Amino acid sequence: MTTTSDIYEVLAALRRFRKGLRPLKKSATGESSKGDVFTYAPIDDILKHISKRLADQGLDIIQTVSGDIGVCTRLHHHSGQWIEDTAIISVKSLDDKGAAITRLRRYALICLLGLPTVDEQPKEQELSPIDELLKGYNDAQRIVIVKRGIQAGTEWAPHISVFGGPAK
Repeated sequence: MTTTSDIYEVLAALRRFRKGLRPLKKSATGESSKGDVFTYAPIDDILKHISKRLADQGLDIIQTVSGDIGVCTRLHHHSGQWIEDTAIISVKSLDDKGAAITRLRRYALICLLGLPTVDEQPKEQELSPIDELLKGYNDAQRIVIVKRGIQAGTEWAPHISVFGGPAK
């Protein structure tokens, strides 16, 4: 990593950029050479996610291809201060170079900016009949319902009428 001699302003702006930053969803899937499926955030999603926030803090990102297969990423602040790093990868075929450069651009942005990423939220699972019945009750009510069911000597014998329905 290389920087200007003073990086106080760029670091302060980066700290403000990160404050309250929502996680970036990994919305695309890919397959490794070994056949493993993985999720990732596409470069266009990353750029949409960060562009306005960067500009609001006086920050710009500059990415250039360097060497054989390398991507140099510079985080530049309007004060003239900057932080820069280069990521390099080895690729066997010319066909893989474009994908490798895009992958390096994504990794570099996520790492340099400290972007949190998350997988897509799993689809809602069907609730069991008991969970469906307890849905809408607060935790204290659920505990009483389950205890009464156990005390009644049955696997499940909830006495919901005691509460007059789910909590609002």
